[in-house]
Amino acid sequence: MSGRFFSRLILLTCYCLIRLSVALAQVSMVPLSSDSLRRALAESKPDSVRIGLLLALSESVRDTNIQLALGYLNEASQRSQQLVWPQGIIRTAIALGSCYEVVTQHEKAIACYQVALVLARRHKTLGVLEVEALHHISESYYLLQKNDSMLYYRMATLQTARREQVAWAEFQSLNFLAGYSFDQKNYPLAISRWRELVRLMDARGYRKKATMILNNIAEAYTGLGSADSARAMLEYALHSYQQAPDERTHSYILYSFYRYYQQFGSPDSALLFAQKAYQSAQLAVGERTIALHALDAMSTLYARNGAPRKALEAYQAYIHLRDSVDDHQRKAAGRRTLMGYEFNQQINDTRLEGNRLRRENGQRRNALLVSLIGLLLFAGLAALLFLAWLRIRRQHTTIHAQSQLLRTRSQSLTQALDEKELLMKEIHHRVKNNLQMISALQHLQASRSKDPAVKAALEDSQNRVLSIAFIHQNLYQHNDLGNVDLQSLFEELTGHILDVYSHNGQTIHITRQVDPVLLDIDTAVPLGLMLNELLTNSCKHAFTGRTTGQIAIRLQEDNAEGYRLEYKDDGPGLPPEIVFENARTLGLRLISRLTEQLEGTLHYESEPVHCLTVTFKSFRARNKA
Repeated sequence: MSGRFFSRLILLTCYCLIRLSVALAQVSMVPLSSDSLRRALAESKPDSVRIGLLLALSESVRDTNIQLALGYLNEASQRSQQLVWPQGIIRTAIALGSCYEVVTQHEKAIACYQVALVLARRHKTLGVLEVEALHHISESYYLLQKNDSMLYYRMATLQTARREQVAWAEFQSLNFLAGYSFDQKNYPLAISRWRELVRLMDARGYRKKATMILNNIAEAYTGLGSADSARAMLEYALHSYQQAPDERTHSYILYSFYRYYQQFGSPDSALLFAQKAYQSAQLAVGERTIALHALDAMSTLYARNGAPRKALEAYQAYIHLRDSVDDHQRKAAGRRTLMGYEFNQQINDTRLEGNRLRRENGQRRNALLVSLIGLLLFAGLAALLFLAWLRIRRQHTTIHAQSQLLRTRSQSLTQALDEKELLMKEIHHRVKNNLQMISALQHLQASRSKDPAVKAALEDSQNRVLSIAFIHQNLYQHNDLGNVDLQSLFEELTGHILDVYSHNGQTIHITRQVDPVLLDIDTAVPLGLMLNELLTNSCKHAFTGRTTGQIAIRLQEDNAEGYRLEYKDDGPGLPPEIVFENARTLGLRLISRLTEQLEGTLHYESEPVHCLTVTFKSFRARNKA
């Protein structure tokens, strides 16, 4: 089971436990709607109840209007300090950390939670707030992927929650630690912790809420290879779900059944439950994780069962849904960036207002504001480094995921010929596009270079890259993906070189006599580079001081698997005693190296006409030898 899927599973379980924590708290200090909160705030007195209303209002608008939420927190902080109310100060620091979490500035959030933790530990009667601060710190370290710090604070949360008898924090901590053990493949420890959690929930009358926990235990038994225990626990989870139906939970249970049958060798049943999980996920509002995993599984199983068309349909649906999720995530990231900018602007405005209030208020508020500002500055510097690291990490994760997906598809759909041709064409098309992009970058660099030598070298390199690009273009534009049509390739390559060097006013005539030859790409690439060098050399040096020139190219089969390339021009030619491997120019040396790569022979004659002859064999013939 992939770590990403199970992380989503753990998050869903935590969501269920958070809903459970609302019932355990049994406290409803303020109304739920923003409008009713504002009316209550307008009628309240400047006491602790007003501070509680400000904090509730900040939480209600935090995800949609971060500036307004920060304004409420600013007022709550001021009034808490005026009343010298520790609980209000601590809750304000926690709420400010939550605002930083919304804009993904986790280091700053941790700094706020640490302040709340220090203040809560100073007051022995505020153990519940100490638990809340520890919980938020561990969550932030989890988002930062700092496992050592996360585990330390998660264990501290569990111990403090048991000491203070805070049930929701104890439930969430046990569930998270079990999930972490599962990710580390420590299945016995994960099972033990989840069973302990089920016992606690059963003892407090919340057994019907434990469906996802039972499903997690079944997944652990599956990972452990215990088929009977896994099946029994899955049946138990399904029975528990029926007591309190929820389509999202149902989709996870069905997918776990798929993993069970996949693990223990029942492909038909695995395919059936993958289909059911996908159907259930479609009925669950906002549930795309299971839908993605189910489509991926269906594509793989259809391919293994010899149904390439269904496999392709499932894979296309998977790609469409994945692109939709990626687009939603990109939009969400854009919104978070904008909210972060607005939040930082509001922080700066709040800081200026704090400076004004610091001059007007007493020494005690002075010291607290200075400490908070210093802490924010430190967290800001750390956040800048973290954001850079996070960007690189995300890119690496995306590239790795895409690479892993391509490998999986290649292994699963090797027997589907139509899909293979489609994928091969796409690969050659993308390689050609990338090579053209590299060529365009070299052209741009050459146009900006003032050094003629550098400019000439970049132009030569550009032509070499394009010669390879023509080969990949030839491959994806023709039906035979394994071989290159040399007639088409020579026509495109000579046309390109003439276009490049047509600006000097010369008229160069090229005669091509190319047999209808199809060559593999391992032979076509060196041959195309060699022809590029010969054409470039002729256009640059053979017709200096002339208005016209003649070039003749001939390619024919020399024997069963051998070929012969003859290249002639009517220029002054090369010295008769030239040794290509020791030539002064890079192009001539490259021709020698390419001939060696083809295991061919290179011969030059200056009489009666200047003619360079290369004989070589195909890749298959060279491997036979």
